[in-house]
This record gives sequence, C-alpha cells and structure tokens, in this order.
Amino acid sequence: MTQESPPIYLVDDFVTDDECESMVRSTLPKMGPSQVGGGGASSYRRSYSVNMVPDFEDADHVITRLARRKFAFAREVAKYDVWEGVGQEPINAVYYKDDGDQYRPHCDGECNGRRYKLGSRVASSLAYCTVADRGGYTLFTRTHLKVVPRQRQLLFFGYFFNESKVGVPMDNGWTEHTGCPLRTGRKWIATMCAARPLGFPHLTTLASFRPEQFT
Repeated sequence: MTQESPPIYLVDDFVTDDECESMVRSTLPKMGPSQVGGGGASSYRRSYSVNMVPDFEDADHVITRLARRKFAFAREVAKYDVWEGVGQEPINAVYYKDDGDQYRPHCDGECNGRRYKLGSRVASSLAYCTVADRGGYTLFTRTHLKVVPRQRQLLFFGYFFNESKVGVPMDNGWTEHTGCPLRTGRKWIATMCAARPLGFPHLTTLASFRPEQFT
C-alpha cells in the first residue's frame, strides 16, 4: 500500500507479458483520439484510446480475466464492494506515443468531499503494459505522490476516506491526478473505473483469487 486513506496501491506483476501483448496488438489498430467527459477530443487529454468490453460469458478471454482480477482486487484487498456486470464501464486502453502526450490534472470520480450516491464511481485501476523511457509518470497533484510505473504493475486508488457506504463523504481532492507529459518512448495502459450500480445483483466472483498474492 502506497497510501492508506484514500487508499492507493501499487502492485507488481498484476498482468502478464502475454496478456499485455494480446491487448496491445488488438487495440492499436482501432484507436482514435481520446475523449474527455462530455464527449469530444481536447488538448487537455492528449492520447489515443479505445474501449475493451469484457465478455463475461467467455471466462478465458484476456479482457474478461483482467476485468475480474481488477474487481476481485478491489473487493478482497481494498474492501470496495464492486462487482462485474450491468452498470460497470468497459476497460479503456490508452496509448501515449507522441512527445507531450498527457492527461492534465483531473479526478476520475467525485473529489469535492460530497457524500457518496449509489451508482457513482468509487475506484480506479491502471494496468501498465508499456512504460515510457522518460516522462509519462502518474502524479497525484494534491499529495505530490509520483508513481514511476514498471511494466505489468497495477495502480489502484479509491475515492473514500472510509468504507464505501451510501452517505459517506468522498475524497476531497486527494485523488486528483495527472498523466505527466510523455517525453521519450511509448506508454500503454488499461484503465477501469468501478462503480456500485443501483439495484445491481452480485454476480460471479473470481474463485481462484488469493488476496495474499497482492501483498
């Protein structure tokens, strides 16, 4: 654990080289300019991206395995009550390849200290498959915590100071972060935001998940 509240985890070897190779190879030809909230491209977010939608009917698919692993980590390690299925977002593959590509300071979910509403995002996770030679770090701008990632790592952070219950105050800015400008090399990440959807039934968990493998 890198930070306890709101929680920030950095996990080694969360994805495999084979999984990364498969995802990078399949997404690069399909990518377009990344979109910002509300739609459309912006200089605020300079990168290329495409969504990867997990097929939960196909348990062996690489995207399904990664999504389930991320949800399982959120529940079993970070103690966030999030589950796969309806109401969740796809995994977003993001590629930084040009000098100056970046994502300026932003929050993935609520970060103004308001109370949590069911259906909102509660956590984010980034799996790093390709890391830049220089630049491309993830910086939490309010705490000045800089993550210099390594290949195959997972960065997970939640937006609660306490447990994820309706009415509990959310982060008040500590999870604001930026994808620092790329200088040399390339960066490819698989990002996912998890929510607690309204009226959503709990579905299958990852039976083989072992929390101790992430400690």
